[in-house]
Amino acid sequence: SISFYRREEVKHFTAFLRFLVNPHDDAALLRIASVLGEGVGDLTWAKLQEQAQTEGCSLWAILTKDTVLLRGPVQRALQTFSRRLEAFREQVGPLPFPHQVEEALEQSGLLSYYEREERAAERKENLQELVVAAWEYARRQGEEASLRGFLESVALASATEDPEKGSEDRVWLSTVHGVKGLEFHTVFLVGVVEGYFPHSYAWQEGPQALEEERRIFYVALTRARRHLYLSAPQYDLRSGREPQPTVPSRFLRDMGLLQPPQVSLRPRPRERMASPNPPLYNPVDFSSVDPAQIKPGMTIEHTHFGRGVVLAREENGALGVVQVHFEKAGIKKLDLRYAKLRLVS
Repeated sequence: SISFYRREEVKHFTAFLRFLVNPHDDAALLRIASVLGEGVGDLTWAKLQEQAQTEGCSLWAILTKDTVLLRGPVQRALQTFSRRLEAFREQVGPLPFPHQVEEALEQSGLLSYYEREERAAERKENLQELVVAAWEYARRQGEEASLRGFLESVALASATEDPEKGSEDRVWLSTVHGVKGLEFHTVFLVGVVEGYFPHSYAWQEGPQALEEERRIFYVALTRARRHLYLSAPQYDLRSGREPQPTVPSRFLRDMGLLQPPQVSLRPRPRERMASPNPPLYNPVDFSSVDPAQIKPGMTIEHTHFGRGVVLAREENGALGVVQVHFEKAGIKKLDLRYAKLRLVS
């Protein structure tokens, strides 16, 4: 199992961050070129490195001045590459940490670079995990947190990851796909909540995708020979900001590990005469969001049910139906033709 900081996508992302701190980091620049340097081959970079050594300067110094060694399409490709990196530094550099890391991921082009790969979802999650790590580092360090300090902590963590040391007696941290065909005495399966199991993309792609998620979940369960532990966090911290409440996976309910809430359809005598619960917000002052904007993962507010997280959206009816997990009211299905919803995030 490849350690986190040795993964290709993580190395690419940290190269962009290193370039922000020091544009004269030749190793970072060459790694960025492997992603963005379209039209510039290895031979050209070798010539530029030779010129930089001759002049006693960095590759970035060579790129940002007119070079006499290159002409034609290659020179135009290099100019495009350097202009893009200049724009990247101008857009991301002035931002405070850790917003720099968040914006760097968007501006780097890495998300679209991996879009068509078979392991696109896994690579994107690893990239997002580095953003979360930056926010956690900022919480720990407070006002002293900086991009340079964060990169130093990343370098230290990477240096201490030795895949060979203690290989016979250690904890394996892996994705489900990474342990196919393997078995272990004890398995801890974490994050058994909606959005992970099943993955959020399956909500949008329909029943076939959900069945594939169920099959992957079964693979995870059957890796354990003796002991299997399943856990579900109460809050999702993937955004790196405000914790979002989670919903236990439907697969746990299918296994009989979660009992559906017992709801009585016959109200008690006192409840029959009770007036309806007053709305949490005044409907007159409540400006509803355009239903087309509502997507899974968003946090919304409802006039009666309060704040909740959108779990899924079904294109049923004129405007569609959303499934929302409300903090106090639980899971509700709402017809977007009638529901008054306000977007929080």
